[in-house]
Parts: sequence; structure tokens; C-alpha cells
Amino acid sequence: MTIHFTAWLTTDRSTLDQDNIHLAVLEDEELDDGWSCKGGPELFSAITNVPAKDGDHNDAMGEAERLLAAKGWNTADGWEETESGYTITVERDGSGTTDIYESMTGRSISSYDLLDETMTTYGLDKTTAHEAIAAFLSGLADDDPAVIVERTPVRPELLKSNPQDLDVDHWVTVSDETADHIRGALAASFEPVTNA
Repeated sequence: MTIHFTAWLTTDRSTLDQDNIHLAVLEDEELDDGWSCKGGPELFSAITNVPAKDGDHNDAMGEAERLLAAKGWNTADGWEETESGYTITVERDGSGTTDIYESMTGRSISSYDLLDETMTTYGLDKTTAHEAIAAFLSGLADDDPAVIVERTPVRPELLKSNPQDLDVDHWVTVSDETADHIRGALAASFEPVTNA
């Protein structure tokens, strides 16, 4: 199934709940006459440094592209003007993967990119952010075990002497698409931290 995403750059101050131009990535659905916004949670969200009132839209588009690239989104074409701002088609490299730490309950949590991103985006502590990611991943894996690309022991040398040991932490590898589904679930569950 083809997956299609659009980045929305909202410049219309009347549709914003703060003063600066807002960027969001949403999944699309294919209709008879082309792609249309599917709705649902934002897969990526950011507030630019450009004010919506009298701000330079070209500056906002340039900043938006840098923000997208930093989070692994590639722009696939040029910006198109809409009633409330601009849109651009974005895509991820289908070969990309994301690693998520899987630890035994009560153990310290190793840092990983999605965890750091979640803590920063929603202002969550490490434990809360990790538990939310783990819960959403578990739900996806229950529906389709194939979302787990690979599970690698953090310390494989421990298994050499005790190969039946279940008390081992792992790095779980998932596709970027699966990571985006987790981001969407996080966005539907938590309010992002906004710039002051």
C-alpha cells in the first residue's frame, strides 16, 4: 500500500493558537481524484520562529524544510499555496529504521532518538515517555508481529553462557513507518510543549 504524507505550513494567524507560523505533517488518503488529508494525529509538529503576522513566508518555508530534514522527512516537490498557508509533499526513505530500547521493568532506560524527541516535544520525563512508546509499540506488534524488524540483545555476550536467559534487555528495530505510527499515537495522547 502506498503511503503519502503532506507537510502543512499554516501562516493564517486566525487559525493558530499562538503567534508564529506552524508546521505539521499529516498522512493522506487516496481518493478517486487524488490525495486528500486523512486527518488524525500530526506525525510531526513544530512552531517556526517566523511570526504569522507580517512574517516572511519564504523564511518560514526555508525553516520548515530544515526542521523536516532534521526529523528525517524529505520534500518531494515544491510548496503550493492554500487558503491558510502552504503545503508540500514529504516522504521518508522506506529503508530507514528506528531503534527502540526494550528493558526489563525497574531497570535504567538507555537513551534513544525517539525517546529524546518525545521528551522534548511533550515535556515528559524519561520514564513516562519510554513507557508510552513501549505501550504503543506493543499494541502495534500485537496486531502485526512483523513490525519488529529485529530484536538485538544489548549485551549478547551474556547469552553465550546462558542462552535460555530471558532476563535480557534488547534493542528493538522497527521501520521508520512504524515509528511514525508511534509518533501519531503520542500526538493523540499528549499536548506538545509550545514556545513561549
